[in-house]
Amino acid sequence: MPAPTVTVPLASTESGPAPAPVVDHVQHCVNHPQLPLMLRSLRLGFFDASLFGGPCWYSDRYLALLGYGREHRAQFEAGFRPLVHPEDVPAMQARLQRRARGGRIHNATEARVMRRDGRWIWVRWVGIISERDAQGRPLRMVGTMENIDALKQRQGALIEAHDELSVLVDHANDRIEEERKYLAGEVHDQLGQMLALLRLEFDQFARQAAEQDAMRPALDRLRGRVDDALQASRRIALRMRPAVLDFGLAAALRWLVEDFDARTGCVFTLVLGDGADTALPEATATALFRIAQEAMSNAVRHAQPTRVEVRLERKGRALALVVDDDGHGFDPSAVRRRARLGVVGMRERAQRIGARWALRSIPGQGTRIEVLLPSG
Repeated sequence: MPAPTVTVPLASTESGPAPAPVVDHVQHCVNHPQLPLMLRSLRLGFFDASLFGGPCWYSDRYLALLGYGREHRAQFEAGFRPLVHPEDVPAMQARLQRRARGGRIHNATEARVMRRDGRWIWVRWVGIISERDAQGRPLRMVGTMENIDALKQRQGALIEAHDELSVLVDHANDRIEEERKYLAGEVHDQLGQMLALLRLEFDQFARQAAEQDAMRPALDRLRGRVDDALQASRRIALRMRPAVLDFGLAAALRWLVEDFDARTGCVFTLVLGDGADTALPEATATALFRIAQEAMSNAVRHAQPTRVEVRLERKGRALALVVDDDGHGFDPSAVRRRARLGVVGMRERAQRIGARWALRSIPGQGTRIEVLLPSG
């Protein structure tokens, strides 16, 4: 059927050429001869359904998505409804009620529906409320239905993969901390003891050779190198896994702040408020310690601050760890990939211990990292 047109009559033959016909585009689309084919290409089922058991209409595609044929149309139009998974019914009803109370006409719902062959599939309905009663309650809805089972399966696979990855990351981090603890002990005990013994033997040799003045400068230099190696082994052991962590998070943060303050040229301060001495599980204390260590390292490497303040205190029912610097700051959405890894690592550590992690940074106004650990 050709599309109808509306022609505007001419006021005068001398007013110029006739204007182009005005086409009713909506009617043109509705009457388009290829409309059924276009609708089939969408792979959607169409419906016009009563919400309270009245007469309904469903397209062939709607029936086919649920495993039914045209021979079942009479059942559907008489009010037959495929079984919705019992776990999904409350959410569907609550969503429709909220939309109705809010005067909204659009509604989108996802749920599992049983096909004719007994298999559950995920579908999505997108509809518009087309009729209401005198009290404004929805009576009918028209819209589409889409099979989203494959999408849900992919989402489920992604969630499962993420969960498995989280377990692997947790295991890897636990093993890293165990290895750090072991290596720190080895460096401190084995290497430290060997260097201490070497220093004793060296002192004994130095006393025996004291009469030989020519050897004294070389012996002094050698003694200094042994002392440097001994101090280095102690520093390495501490940075791998500070033994002071065994005395609690507050003690470990005090050592960390003093270490950064002594070797960076930036002023680091520690504020311990109420609740700072709260006893924590070893894994939780270690995670918070590593977050503070990473935040302080990032500040020194990237922000060039003059002051960094670390606070451990109770905020309401949560234990708060805050690292605040007055450095350059940055746009969190535009950090470079290398820097972003440190940010992601801190956030992941916080999530693994059930804490809430937040970052606030503005170019030229410093950076603040806060971790809130709910009390158990």
